[in-house]
Amino acid sequence: MNKIPITAIFCCIIAFSWPLPCNASEQSRVIVLETMPVPAVTDFSRYFVRELTRLGTEQGKTYQITTLEAQGNRVRADQLLQETMERFTPDLVVSIATLASQAVRDALGDTDIPQFFGLVSDPVGAGLIEEIGIPTGQNITGLVAALPRETQLKFSLSLAKQITNDRPVVIGVVTSDYPASLGDLRMLEEAAALQKDVVIHEVIFSYQDMPRYLEAMLSDAEKGIRSLESQVDFWWEVSGPLGEVPEFIDLILQVSSKPILYGNTMESVKAGALFSMQQNIEKSASEGAGLARDILEGADPGLIPVLPPRDFTMGINIFTALNLQIVIPPEMLKLAGTNVFR
Repeated sequence: MNKIPITAIFCCIIAFSWPLPCNASEQSRVIVLETMPVPAVTDFSRYFVRELTRLGTEQGKTYQITTLEAQGNRVRADQLLQETMERFTPDLVVSIATLASQAVRDALGDTDIPQFFGLVSDPVGAGLIEEIGIPTGQNITGLVAALPRETQLKFSLSLAKQITNDRPVVIGVVTSDYPASLGDLRMLEEAAALQKDVVIHEVIFSYQDMPRYLEAMLSDAEKGIRSLESQVDFWWEVSGPLGEVPEFIDLILQVSSKPILYGNTMESVKAGALFSMQQNIEKSASEGAGLARDILEGADPGLIPVLPPRDFTMGINIFTALNLQIVIPPEMLKLAGTNVFR
């Protein structure tokens, strides 16, 4: 692969860096690496930068924040990090989503530069940390993007069993082998193994850089959907690149007659998925910015436990429920609040 021109990196830095005052040498330098331009990543990045900037202003400090975009390509991520860190040594590197987080972890190596990650659904499976809920003891911390799969599956089965009655619910998953997607699928299967009334069938195909190869990914996904169509009762969207784009849910709805039990985004629920439980990205990003500020002020990231999101949002498509003759329990309607779509 051709080396990315340094001018391209300068353009990115000019577009996303905050100007430094005269005493620039005293300012904290922060690199933010985004995995790919999908809504969850760009929204998290925007909210994070906004809140970190606000927190700095409250303390009379200015952070130089340089945002880099990996465009879903690991080689590009590595090159951007290398060339940017040759220009300056950051005080903190923030990685958003799995690919970027793995690239940052490798780039920092044995340095003493701290890393904060966000929007990673399976940091253990991604090789970032050893265990969720405890301090890492290393120069890394972050926030888990997803709720426990046992909770998601519990709510899902309370709905799906209204259709399948006494037989197991058969769920189909079609996904690429992108790390976050495989991690999400693995945890879903582990949660399903604790149940006696659910079976999961999956089709996994090779990940290709998104958004560049979105059409090719959708073509592979369509083949997987058609191959599982006769075997499943419902579809389940796992996290990852395809789960973030509307084209994927549109494909399922067009190709398959089987309903989507669980959508990966709230947009999926609006489009027709039965329900979803998602972290509140704005609140999670703001929480992450607070932790990043603490690290920049001297807090040890190795003492900060990696935890699931504190806030989540439930969404329900009541039109889909009515079509399937599924009764939504009152507690789910209460949790969904205004996120009940028709």
